[in-house]
Amino acid sequence: MALFNTYVEMGIKQAPKQRPILDLILDESPILGALPTMEASTATQNVFQTVKSVVGGDLRALDAPSTNTSAETALERVDLSVIDGVIEVGADTVDLLGMDIAFGQKEPLIIKKTMMNTEYSLYYDNLLASALASGNYQLAGGSSNTNYSMVAVHYEVGENIGLISPNGVFGKGTMFDFKSIHNGSEYKNENGIWVYGKKFKTLFGMQTNNPQRISAIVNIDIVNGNIPTIKQLANMLLNCEAGQNTVIYCHPAVLTAIGYTHKMNFMNLFAESSAISTQVEAFNKTPFVTSYNLKNGTEANVA
Repeated sequence: MALFNTYVEMGIKQAPKQRPILDLILDESPILGALPTMEASTATQNVFQTVKSVVGGDLRALDAPSTNTSAETALERVDLSVIDGVIEVGADTVDLLGMDIAFGQKEPLIIKKTMMNTEYSLYYDNLLASALASGNYQLAGGSSNTNYSMVAVHYEVGENIGLISPNGVFGKGTMFDFKSIHNGSEYKNENGIWVYGKKFKTLFGMQTNNPQRISAIVNIDIVNGNIPTIKQLANMLLNCEAGQNTVIYCHPAVLTAIGYTHKMNFMNLFAESSAISTQVEAFNKTPFVTSYNLKNGTEANVA
């Protein structure tokens, strides 16, 4: 199942010339890269309506009075966060390699690592935090502070959705805005080294307006055998009202453990079998997306 308007797809539309950087994000930060995303209502925030109550229409007899309908809403907003940094290259390196090559080697590495950090924050500070705050989670049984977690999210425009600035960063048609420091001249940095520098900036936000559609399983302790059961996995999807645009996030180790714990129970091996696969790609048609940017068995116990 393909998720709609992912972060990378939206970025390529806004800034096709920066596709090589965006492809790096999809490779190294798969949760962020495939995150369903929309343009915010302004350059720095998204203003939206939350529905407090709805009265809908209903069946009626011919010539009977029409049903009165209503929808009570309230305006709310989500601010986009600034993701930025400074890239410096030694003046001697620039003299040796040239400006384009010197920065061209560093920029992808730093942007890649920056967005890996962003994905970590997206998972722990937004998605998992939302499930924990609303109480929409189950316990797998781990108690040694050597845990993993997994989160199921049902995405919907206006509810749970990633946010980027319309028309690129501050309307400049770029996903990452680069500016030279000191007008491109060399300068002495805080370490006393003569360098050339660039600043980069992008804006990103995560709207989690419907916590009923974000559920989690926590205290997954693989070493001690606390693996989510089939029933817990099924309930996690029920608890987020899983539908067409739902995805399950976890560390690759969790998916591997689910595979060898549960899939083996349904496998039939024959004498002529030459390969065994415990790989799992989806649960009840809901896909898994895994990332090594998540904690590797070091999550604290959740009560």
